[in-house]
Amino acid sequence: MKISPVKIKRKILRNIKKVPERVRQEARRRFNVAKREMIDEFENHPVTREIEGGPAASNSSGTLGGEGNLFSFIGFYEGTSPIDVLRELLQSYEINTFRPTIRKRASGIDYRFRITGPSIEQIEAATYLNWLGKSWIRGVERGMSGLGNYLAVMGAMSSRSGGGLQIKRVRGSAHKPTRYVSSMLRTFFLRFR
Repeated sequence: MKISPVKIKRKILRNIKKVPERVRQEARRRFNVAKREMIDEFENHPVTREIEGGPAASNSSGTLGGEGNLFSFIGFYEGTSPIDVLRELLQSYEINTFRPTIRKRASGIDYRFRITGPSIEQIEAATYLNWLGKSWIRGVERGMSGLGNYLAVMGAMSSRSGGGLQIKRVRGSAHKPTRYVSSMLRTFFLRFR
């Protein structure tokens, strides 16, 4: 019996295009584990907890040298929950296991699945604050000026946040930048390489 190598190769390539269910399940499992770890890191991050604490929270993140807190320093409106917007964005990541990119390699078959969700630029656009002139996330990560003009005062009538006032310069310190969302996303995507 004569066997045609071309026919065999075509048959193998046709079968490769069919993604085994166990590969899909493993991709979903790995994605769900990585997403859960990212969300846990987010929920337990000192910046998340401090901002969720509102104007009365302590500066547990250490970003302000112990003075006031990020909620009032950034100037969020009292009664708002800026963390909820960010939480929804991070929870919106999904994996599509139906149309992978398939590559045949010498060591086997490589299946690549698409993960969809907001980019860091889209997250920053959704968390943009006019009075900062940038995303509050970018401010947390890269620094914000004005700490020398910030006075932590609970219940101030003219305070947007109810926990701080902008005054004439009293000290020469600045906000300490802290790794936050971009670091979490980088770690999240590195888990799939």
